[in-house]
Amino acid sequence: MEANATFELSDQELLPTADDVASVVGVDLSHNSFTKTFAGDLEGSSITEMLAARSPDGAGYVAMERIVGRLGDRVGTFVLLHLGTLDQVGEPTGHWTIVPGSGTGELEGISGHAHIGADDDTHRIQLHYDLP
Repeated sequence: MEANATFELSDQELLPTADDVASVVGVDLSHNSFTKTFAGDLEGSSITEMLAARSPDGAGYVAMERIVGRLGDRVGTFVLLHLGTLDQVGEPTGHWTIVPGSGTGELEGISGHAHIGADDDTHRIQLHYDLP
């Protein structure tokens, strides 16, 4: 199955990192927390914890995102694992995988992956998933 939605970021917070690792040879390391609000085939919200490394040429990040809401006609939660990079213009490339066993409620047993992108100021997610 496939779900398409847009999302907005909010409540972005830069969390503290150890003083000795905040910057390594021109690469800035950070820990961020933020929320997303989804509209479309996926309606709900999420909380994301992200670790990132930024250089003048782009960025790399890993994140765990707990999504709560309605997917199609089912309600529940699941966790999306992010492993990605951003180029100089901010275009993401990477893997976004549903963590096995993370589905709850009517989303129990969910599996799959996502594609994330943006055009202009609109962020989009395309979720490819299976449910029992």
